[in-house]
Amino acid sequence: MDDTTRKVVADVVRRCRETGNDVTPTLACFMVRTMQLQGVALADKGSTESFEEFCAQCSERLTLSDSPSLQNIKMQIAVEEANVLYAKAIAKATRERDERAATMEREIISAVVESSLDEVLLLDNLYRTVFRYVAVAGGMEIALSDAQVEAETFAALESVFPHHGLRRFFGLSGSEKAAQLKELASIVLGIRIFNRSIGKGGRRLEDPAPPYLAQAAHLREDLGAKLMATERLMGQYAGVISFKAQSMRPGSELLVRLRDEQTNRQAYASALRRLIDGCAKGAAAVASLADQLSREVVSVQQLVGAKNSVPKEKVYPRLDALGALHFALAEERRAQGVLQRVADRLVEFTKPFKTSLSNQLLHETSASQSSGKGGGGAPLLDDAGPGAVEDPILAAAAVGAEVMDGGVTMLQYAGYDLHALVKRTGLLIPANAFTGTVVSFSGKFYGFAGKESALQFAAQPEEYIKDAMDRLRAQPELIYMMGVASGEFPTVDIAPIIDMMSTPQSCDFGTQTPTHFVENNIDKDYEWNEWALRQRALHLANLRQKQTHGAQTYLSHFRRENTMQVWLPKESSAQTAVAKVGVDSDQPLATSHHVTQLRKRGSKL
Repeated sequence: MDDTTRKVVADVVRRCRETGNDVTPTLACFMVRTMQLQGVALADKGSTESFEEFCAQCSERLTLSDSPSLQNIKMQIAVEEANVLYAKAIAKATRERDERAATMEREIISAVVESSLDEVLLLDNLYRTVFRYVAVAGGMEIALSDAQVEAETFAALESVFPHHGLRRFFGLSGSEKAAQLKELASIVLGIRIFNRSIGKGGRRLEDPAPPYLAQAAHLREDLGAKLMATERLMGQYAGVISFKAQSMRPGSELLVRLRDEQTNRQAYASALRRLIDGCAKGAAAVASLADQLSREVVSVQQLVGAKNSVPKEKVYPRLDALGALHFALAEERRAQGVLQRVADRLVEFTKPFKTSLSNQLLHETSASQSSGKGGGGAPLLDDAGPGAVEDPILAAAAVGAEVMDGGVTMLQYAGYDLHALVKRTGLLIPANAFTGTVVSFSGKFYGFAGKESALQFAAQPEEYIKDAMDRLRAQPELIYMMGVASGEFPTVDIAPIIDMMSTPQSCDFGTQTPTHFVENNIDKDYEWNEWALRQRALHLANLRQKQTHGAQTYLSHFRRENTMQVWLPKESSAQTAVAKVGVDSDQPLATSHHVTQLRKRGSKL
């Protein structure tokens, strides 16, 4: 998808949501591509008017109210989205589990025991890794969080692969290790299944077969009831359209509305049939797997019995088969979730529009059928498309077409009558592959509801096929129903569109750091020159109006290099009299006289 289409899809989704209509990107992309099929020019990047016009037209089509054709497209996309996205989620979970198991497998295979200094610790860690691998690869990850399940699984592993067998295991080649690890996971799972069957284990190991069969039976019953009601409604539509087509042109408003409603219910019934068929096939497969599983459990019970030991050559293959069968049942159980998700999405399309089948129309049709006039007249045909051929048999032989009576199961265009599609403005009439008429042309088979329609098609097959393609472009809801999306119209194939719109898109993107920064908020008063800033500071200080005080001097006025304007006293010695008396001083020295020995020893005063 190019950038222009992505831009259009995003704008269309925005427009629809602003009007209160929740439109998915997949539906918007489908509508954009169907408009391209119909010849509407895609919006040009450089033309704002064409872009707005295209987006407005597309959003207008997506916001139509009470439109059976739009609801038909929404239903088809919703069903495919539920099918594809949920299947992708299951596949992603399975892939992540396999990747985790593969990581552990590589760790085990690449481990080297002989050169390790702490061999005992290494073997213990490797055995724990083997246990985790068995739990993940065997679908028993609950054993990593549940203590009881862990103990049971660990005991099963120890019985098959004891701790003292690690050294012999690491003597095998890499391919042999990988094969034995896969077999080991299946055998351990088989042991737990056997323990569950005899009532001595199997904690939190559910048997997938009973819940699958119960849910499948309930789903088939619910879908069968809906299909029966839908087929009854389709019969009423067919009767009314057949009655009104005898007196009204195919392009009349009533017949177009009835045609769209009938087509919507045909698509709904087709989706129900696919779900019922999927449930039936899944139930048959699960029943077969469950029967094989029960037989294998009986075989293991007969082998083991009350014996204390059983040759592993006999019991291991049986346990391996038990694990493989349980794993297949678990996969079927996950696949059933896809069917349930699709069935849940179909619920909102049970009654998506207000029907035009009034009681008056049904009464008129019933009265006409009761009098024998309901199917007596031929329907009026549209003037568009190839004209009628007077001798269709001769014309069919000239172009290499052959008309035959039924007996063909693989019909083109999902078995719908191309003559009715072209000459009755897109009316879908299913052909009976066994009792109807079939035309063979260019190695393909086309089914028709009547022989006259088949003869007219056989006379001009290429013209009818070309006009049928034009009709499908005009009614894009028919493309998916007739099974030509992946062939003739790959651009509107729903599955690739869903896959493309659900996958995060990547694009080339450069750095967000500009080469030259451009500041949005530019300060016009910014000054970078230091001397100019000093001059501004002196101007703001206005020292001419200040008085000198303290230790300031006349020389300190207006001096730029002064760090401070407080002049400290000059450093000098103390100005005391003691300090000034000395050798270098002008002051006379003070002399002191002391008289000694004024007292004589032993004299008394």
